[in-house]
Amino acid sequence: MPDFIKQMTEKRLLGQKTKQGFYKRVEENGKKVTLSIDYKTLQYKPQQKVKFASLEAAKSMPGTAGKMKSPLLRGRCRPVSSASEPCPTCSFTPPGASRK
Repeated sequence: MPDFIKQMTEKRLLGQKTKQGFYKRVEENGKKVTLSIDYKTLQYKPQQKVKFASLEAAKSMPGTAGKMKSPLLRGRCRPVSSASEPCPTCSFTPPGASRK
């Protein structure tokens, strides 16, 4: 079992029963916000959206077969900061993006 899981158990970060675990819902400015735990520090921070260039491109591919051929679904892509950037780990470049 990973060390951070043991630490979470010791700190009683057990999920729904304790209202905190990998995620924690808090109210900020009258809105409910979901925080994610940083497994290195066990501190909660706001969730950040992750974008995959290949997922954005797969959405525009016709039919299920076309979407299944996307590099993301083959497990080769990594997050990028913008959906218009080329994937840093495979050869996929979305339309309009230039390979550096």
